Amino acid sequence: MLLNKYAPWIAGALIVWAQTALGAESAVVAKHFRFTYSATNTSSQTISEADIRVPIPQRKTPYQTRVDVSSSLPITATGVDWAEVRVPATPPFGRVDFLLNVSMSFEREAKAEPADKAYLQGERFIEKDDNKIRSTALRLMKGNDTRSTLSNLYRWVRTSLRPLGYTANPRGALQAFQSRQGDCTEYALLLTAMARSIGIPARVAEGYVYRESARIRPTDYHNWVEVQIEGTWFPVDTYEGRFLDRTSDYLVMNYWGSQIMPGFVKLRDWIVRLE
Repeated sequence: MLLNKYAPWIAGALIVWAQTALGAESAVVAKHFRFTYSATNTSSQTISEADIRVPIPQRKTPYQTRVDVSSSLPITATGVDWAEVRVPATPPFGRVDFLLNVSMSFEREAKAEPADKAYLQGERFIEKDDNKIRSTALRLMKGNDTRSTLSNLYRWVRTSLRPLGYTANPRGALQAFQSRQGDCTEYALLLTAMARSIGIPARVAEGYVYRESARIRPTDYHNWVEVQIEGTWFPVDTYEGRFLDRTSDYLVMNYWGSQIMPGFVKLRDWIVRLE
């Protein structure tokens, strides 16, 4: 029983050991992540068993694939970025803790896919049509050399903005451009707006950055940008200073605009938290 519980972690360690021992890196990296959730009954009544939906990593992106999900509670369903678990009967204001173990595989190089016009459009907090944002991006363009242009945009955002600590509410690309400051969200929103303003597909990813298998901590939650170059998506992390870096380090929970908030879910009669 104990062996079954830790089998995914043991397998992951063996893969890493084998890659090191052979002196070569596999094209695919296996990792395992543990989420510790709590579900609290906020009502004054006992709730009979209930199915509760919680965030988990994206099932499929150009460089990550969700392989398996297991839990200390029964799993009744899974979706693109969620799992539904069955919580047992819980007394008034009672709390149930449970684990989710997620096995992932990562491509060291993302697979190409067709461009999506949605990632060239302006939207709330990504004000790509603002004249000053666009004129700055145009000034940093290097002809048709997308990689060099992105390098210029990356350096401009990284050196022009002053990092702030975490703020709960996003301020948006325009506010970041005007104030020259922000947390990782503003850094990502501004780079996305600048890239889109000159025709480079870009999107804001939300999730975690871990080089190895890990227990997910809510304080590690992070935003970065994915940019598309000749059909292939690459991570660009202006806040942490990583340009077109290792795709296998970035665990995508969802993309900007998702209705699921990682780490905290408010439902009728329930509050679910990532601990």
